[in-house]
Amino acid sequence: MVNNQLICGDFVKDTPPDPKLGYTNCIYSSGGLDYCGDPYAPLGNNYMAYASMTCGTSFTTGQMRRMKNALQLLPNLYSTQLVDYTYIRGNSIVCFSGDYVINSNNAASLTIDSSPNINVTISSPINNEIALTVYNVDQNISNEGGPAWISAKIGNIEQARMDFWVGRPKKVLPNAILGPIDVYKDDVKEYYLETKLGGAEGYVWQFPGYSQNEEAFPFQNTHFNWQYDYLAKYNSAAQARVGTCSGEILLYGINECGDDDDNLEGLTINVVNTPPNSNCPPPPGPDPLIVYYPNPADSLLEIDMSLQQYKIFDIVIYDEGQTVKYSGQSTNVIKSIDTFNLVNSTYYLHIYDGTELILSKILIINH
Repeated sequence: MVNNQLICGDFVKDTPPDPKLGYTNCIYSSGGLDYCGDPYAPLGNNYMAYASMTCGTSFTTGQMRRMKNALQLLPNLYSTQLVDYTYIRGNSIVCFSGDYVINSNNAASLTIDSSPNINVTISSPINNEIALTVYNVDQNISNEGGPAWISAKIGNIEQARMDFWVGRPKKVLPNAILGPIDVYKDDVKEYYLETKLGGAEGYVWQFPGYSQNEEAFPFQNTHFNWQYDYLAKYNSAAQARVGTCSGEILLYGINECGDDDDNLEGLTINVVNTPPNSNCPPPPGPDPLIVYYPNPADSLLEIDMSLQQYKIFDIVIYDEGQTVKYSGQSTNVIKSIDTFNLVNSTYYLHIYDGTELILSKILIINH
């Protein structure tokens, strides 16, 4: 494009001119004509465009050639080229053991550090490569896994890092499935897990009244949605109209090390039919009368359990990563919890009556 190569812009032939005007959703939207009388048509996804930096995904071939030439030919840029490189290759999941390789042109100077839930054996460098074998410290197949890492350093400066997961996926928290409690004939209802389950490469859903599981693999999204198509779970509309009973939608995570199906959690649903099935047990009752306020909470969270019978209740607050951020106990009184040290985010408030979860609510902290 001669008008950009000779007249203005970055003087790169394959890069259309950009008048530094307005963009809408990364697409140029302000009209106008360039020096040669042609309509402006800049590339909104170009890193050198005047769109938002979040729009940038690419350079043109001419821009890349210009940058490479500058790095090779200009002395003040040539001296800044990286002469050290280090990177780590390996799998993202380790069951009981796994192999990794560190490539570095300064391998002999590296020290290797790792998280405490793994043991690492390290070979001597050969041709700038270090072979690592990672062993899962906790090889009890019944336990959930956890995040792990390897770090290669020179002195205290980290040169490369590898983050991965060892062992089975995390267990699903009680009432982690979010969705409607009532399902009606002819309904399609959506249920979802609000945050990705640690270590899960996929999920398996189970639902009441139907023998076949639904598997979602591989897992890619931060949230995982799943639809309960009422009639699709039964052989015919006539069978569905007979009236099925309440049940639970259950969920467990899977990866190549196994699953956590020994600890299924779910959401009890009430299937509403006309006519109803008289043989069904009564649907679950309402949540116990426990009031918590304010929500969003700032410095103090008040939990009023004064209408409960006297007993010891366990109170737990989880963050979105399913990590316990508060754990305590209370009798049937108004319990005050200091939330000052909780960062602004969404949390989950669980209250247990012994081993039974009697309240599961979303809590927002906003200081």
